[in-house]
Amino acid sequence: MYLNINYIFKYRMITCDLRGGLGNQLFEIFTTISYAIKASIPFKFLNIKSMGGGTSTVRYTFWETFLLKLKPFLIENLTHPTHIIKENGFSYNDLPIYEMKNKNTIIYGYFQSYKYFQPNFTSICRLIGIDNMKNKLLEKIQTIYGENIVNEGTIENTISMHFRIGDYKKVSDFHPILKYEYYHLSLNRIQNIYPNTRFSVYYFCEDEDIQDVLNKISILKINYPNYSFIRGDNTLADWEQMLFMSCCHHNIIANSSFSWWGAYFNKKLDRIVCYPSVWFGSSSNIDTKDLCPPEWIKIHV
Repeated sequence: MYLNINYIFKYRMITCDLRGGLGNQLFEIFTTISYAIKASIPFKFLNIKSMGGGTSTVRYTFWETFLLKLKPFLIENLTHPTHIIKENGFSYNDLPIYEMKNKNTIIYGYFQSYKYFQPNFTSICRLIGIDNMKNKLLEKIQTIYGENIVNEGTIENTISMHFRIGDYKKVSDFHPILKYEYYHLSLNRIQNIYPNTRFSVYYFCEDEDIQDVLNKISILKINYPNYSFIRGDNTLADWEQMLFMSCCHHNIIANSSFSWWGAYFNKKLDRIVCYPSVWFGSSSNIDTKDLCPPEWIKIHV
């Protein structure tokens, strides 16, 4: 229904307070669009290039790249009276539908649960053009690695592995950095399920963290001699790296919304997704029970 919305709304609509990096933004955007579908109201997003600055990290939007197909739904400002819906804790809480004529709704929060948008996930992916972007990326990957590794939209016999370090080093009591054991246990779980498969493991990290990551990879190579370990091409844009993860057969994600989406965009029915039992650190008291789908495998660390 929302695919035909292409005019300036004079009555009700919904938007969100966009915040965070790509992974966080996707939770907020998918939740907003899904709410709009459920409430049968239009959605719009503020046309901003970046957020933050000063003492906080500058985060950029993706309206010109990954989210280009949402450009018709951008507005320059929010001019009408606004009704506010705030996130009620980290766990999933169904967002109420209000009958408020001539008032816009804005949602505040991170909304990090698949439950906020899962019923409309396929429609939203179609709107954004996920499959088309994946196909173009697979052609690029084929060129970069120079092998016939793609079959039916998947890079055959592959595992994506994400290392999230970066600014976590400064706030490790809230965002802990995953240790070697997590990646070892995750690979071991996959190996037990597919004992005869020689996987290629594509690992992803920030350039600044490569030495720390290579230290872990060197030990993994010893313990998994039949596996190949290849760095995911770091010349790809961040959103392309995320889609790269989703094109791998299986996923080992970090405590990161970025690789969470890399796994959630994975359409393989027999995929294995491993995620850490520890998502936040000792200084937090956050319940993550609704963060990951039940079929994903929690690795206790």
